[in-house]
Amino acid sequence: MSLPISRRTLNLGLAAGAAAAAVPVSAGAAPPRGRGGKHRQAAAPFFSETGHPALPLQHRQRRHLERTAQSGRSGPGPGHGIQLHSGRLLLTVSHRTIITGVPAADRNYGASTVYSDDHGHTWKVGGEVPMGTGLPTVGEARLLQREDGSVLMNSRPGSGNDWPRDFAISNDDGLSWSRAVMEFSAGLFNGCDMGFHRYTGGPGSHDVNRVLFSRPDAPMRWNMTVSLSYDEGKSFRYSRSISQLRGYYSDLARLSDGTIVLLYGCDGDVDGSPRRVAVAHFNLEWLTQGRDSLATGPALTTATYGMNYPRLPVAAAGAYIDQALHVERDDTYELWLRYYRSSNGGLVTVTVDGQAPRTSAIDLTAFRGDGYDVVPLDRGRLQPGRHTVRFTLAGTGRGGGTAVALEQLTLVTAAATADVREEVTVDNGGLGFETVGTWASGRSILGYYGFNYLTHAKGTGANLARFRPAIPGIGSYEVLASYTADPNRASNAKYVVHHAAGTTTVTVNQRVRGVPDPRTGEWVSLGIFTFNAGIDSYVELSDNADGYVIADAVRFRRLP
Repeated sequence: MSLPISRRTLNLGLAAGAAAAAVPVSAGAAPPRGRGGKHRQAAAPFFSETGHPALPLQHRQRRHLERTAQSGRSGPGPGHGIQLHSGRLLLTVSHRTIITGVPAADRNYGASTVYSDDHGHTWKVGGEVPMGTGLPTVGEARLLQREDGSVLMNSRPGSGNDWPRDFAISNDDGLSWSRAVMEFSAGLFNGCDMGFHRYTGGPGSHDVNRVLFSRPDAPMRWNMTVSLSYDEGKSFRYSRSISQLRGYYSDLARLSDGTIVLLYGCDGDVDGSPRRVAVAHFNLEWLTQGRDSLATGPALTTATYGMNYPRLPVAAAGAYIDQALHVERDDTYELWLRYYRSSNGGLVTVTVDGQAPRTSAIDLTAFRGDGYDVVPLDRGRLQPGRHTVRFTLAGTGRGGGTAVALEQLTLVTAAATADVREEVTVDNGGLGFETVGTWASGRSILGYYGFNYLTHAKGTGANLARFRPAIPGIGSYEVLASYTADPNRASNAKYVVHHAAGTTTVTVNQRVRGVPDPRTGEWVSLGIFTFNAGIDSYVELSDNADGYVIADAVRFRRLP
């Protein structure tokens, strides 16, 4: 029997910035119903990888950790620590200077670990993730011991706006750490603390590897979502929205009967300040909507083909890489690509046995930093035998580069399809956005997507805002625009859609509100258009209007 979701709201105030998280596709769950309750604060336990409580960190132990951490202002957590396969207890320590009055670039964020080999009686200082010029910022983090015994630190890389995550690896149980690299596989979401917890599997286990991930799945702190990974956090196959309302910091645990527990901040009016803490509990069947359970498993098999980052000649448009796949039986397969995004990434086209898959164009340009990403190329039937996937450098990416770095292809057989959000959103200030002229930033009128919107007074059409997506494959897309409505806005804002058949001008009354989305923004449809794969299509908005023009975001939603 599926366990219904429930939520208990705790009347517990949190300081600014004390609660949030984020990631992928939500399945449109209704917000859980809350009820009041009392909360008595006790010594804070942390949970082992199996979900069982380890020894509490008492006040004296906390003071010891704060004294020994290698930073001017630091402390254990936030969130839980883990117990390694060796028995060692490992806990993250977050570092920074005071925030008030200090620019984000000068706060000296960092993360390290402390560990105990006597079950918490004494603690020692572990390694610190390397920091420095050109390296990603790391901060509030969670730990996961992977199946091969290495330890993964998943950390917050930035403040405000939407970000990927940072991953760093330790091969000596937390005594030292690799340089951090950004991880885009969970998508971009608000920079905040999140939950990351092993549900099943891990070193020495014969069970399925399952890892849980919680965060607000939005560029700001809304839409608390939990996702499930079967490959140690490299991709997240299933996701479900727990609450479409405000969501802040979060953490996860598993009870002995398999119940998933989510603790998260909620119900605040300010970006960094929740009013309450909520607890939601549910089971694996509810989270995956029946596609996985502890009794039956996920009915999922994978075959991975390492590509070892083949390099193409710089600027050699038309150069290609072939990767062979060997299929043993006639079946329906999903084909996934994991690749590396960089500031000088190129535009790559893809074919499978000479035919374009559903995702046939990928822009390898990074946003906010270099790192890894994953994309589903297609789902379809393959006959037994050899198949060839070709990756061709088609030209420059949206950053002007031509670099190509591919990590691996994965063939997946699954009884149920993955949660894949087939849309591309170009936000103002994001990858693919550019302006002509000077546009002012604004946040005073709510309803915008992401961190802000841009505005320009009525003019002659000389000032432009351009939204250029990377269209994954030829097909029909609904184009939507987000803006903040107000009586001083233009009643005739002109969006010019550049599509496969030419251009179409769509006039929008920005004095009338669009449809709110749980992931922020208020959206109106500009129509359905056919686009070619690649980066040649775009939407342009000008100041040729009768009032203030708002350039916020444009979304390209692919149709089946």
